[in-house]
Amino acid sequence: MQRASISWRMASLSVFSERHGKSGRDTNPNPSIDDLPDESSPSILSVRNLTAGYHGQTVVRNIDLCVAIDEIVGFVGRNGSGKSMVLLALAGLIWGKAESIVLDGQNLCSMPAWLRARRGLGLLLQRVPIFPELSVSQNLDLAVVSREAAENVFSPGGNTAVISKILDRGNTPAGALSGGERRILGLAMAIARRPKVLLADEPTLGLALETEDLVFALLTHNLGRMYSSLILVSHCLDSVERYCSRAYLISEGLIRMEYIPAEQDQHLSEVVRSI
Repeated sequence: MQRASISWRMASLSVFSERHGKSGRDTNPNPSIDDLPDESSPSILSVRNLTAGYHGQTVVRNIDLCVAIDEIVGFVGRNGSGKSMVLLALAGLIWGKAESIVLDGQNLCSMPAWLRARRGLGLLLQRVPIFPELSVSQNLDLAVVSREAAENVFSPGGNTAVISKILDRGNTPAGALSGGERRILGLAMAIARRPKVLLADEPTLGLALETEDLVFALLTHNLGRMYSSLILVSHCLDSVERYCSRAYLISEGLIRMEYIPAEQDQHLSEVVRSI
C-alpha cells in the first residue's frame, strides 16, 4: 500500500505539473555550449555524473549514459541496485544533481519535472501508471490524450481492438481494470504524447506472458514512430538481450559495465549474477 501511494503521488506530480506548470517559462532557455552533446555523437540523451537519492541520502552516483536516436537501451541489475532511481532522477521526481542531462540539445538539469516532460522526456512508472480513482476517460483527459491518439499507438499492428475494449469502458474507474489493462492504458497514454525519449520502468512487471509479449511488441513497434528512443528497465533479461542494442549493468548505485549483446559470449543473466 505504501509503494502504491508513493507511485500515485509521483504520477500526480508528473501529469499535473506538466499540464499546468508553475510559470510556463523555461527556467534554463539558453544552455551553454558546454552542455550540448558532442557534434560527432548521435545521442538524443546524454547524462554526465548523475547522483541521486531520497531525503538527501545518496543511492546512485557517478552515472554516465547516452542514448542514440532510434535506440533501445536497457538498464539492468539486481533488486535494489538503483535502476528505478536513475529514471526517477532523470524525470525530476526525486532529488538529484548532475553535470548535465542533455535532451535533444537542451540541458534539463535546472528544470522541474513538468518542464522536463514538456521538453520531451516521457516516463512510464513501474506501479500504478494511471490514476486509479478516476475514470478511463478522465485519465486520457489529464494526459491530454484523445481516444484516437491512444488507438494510434496500436495501429497498424492489428491490435487496435485491445485498447478499444479498454477505451469503451470510458466511465469505468481505471482502478477497476485488470493489472494488464491498467498497464496497457498507461502505456498508450505515455506513448501517445510522443515523447522524444521514453523512460519505461519495468513495463511488464507482474503481467501474463501474452500481455508481456504485447507490451514489448508495442514498445518496439512505436520506436521511431511515436517516440525517438527508449530506456528500458526490465527484469526480463531475455527480452533485454532481444530488443536492446546495449544495456547498462548497475550494482550498489554504480554502473559497473556496458553490455552489448552482439559482442558478448556470456548470457546477460550470467553477467548480472556475477556483479
